[in-house]
Amino acid sequence: MRAEPLFSIILSTYGRGGLIKPTIESVLRQSFGDFELIVVGDGCADDTEQAVASFASDRISWRSLAQNSGSQSAPNNEGLRHARGDGSPTSAMTTSGRPVTSRICATRWRPARISR
Repeated sequence: MRAEPLFSIILSTYGRGGLIKPTIESVLRQSFGDFELIVVGDGCADDTEQAVASFASDRISWRSLAQNSGSQSAPNNEGLRHARGDGSPTSAMTTSGRPVTSRICATRWRPARISR
């Protein structure tokens, strides 16, 4: 992998410690690996940080807002501040616990690089 990833995935979350692992696993299973995953906790008071930390991958980083912002924009903007991807950062989130994969997000930027 290059020093800077091709793209960044920003995963904003609030109180999803029990649901975030399948989402991260889904992202990591993608055949294209030149990305970083920035997980931003929006004032999480549960075990979300520990769930993220359980993955031994240098492609994953954790950021945490001190308190819940009440909107999607604050955690997304925090992720954007830390994004290192060459292309425009991409956002993904879990809402109902269903995984959102990097394939869905990345195809907006470089469809030819994503395996089907």
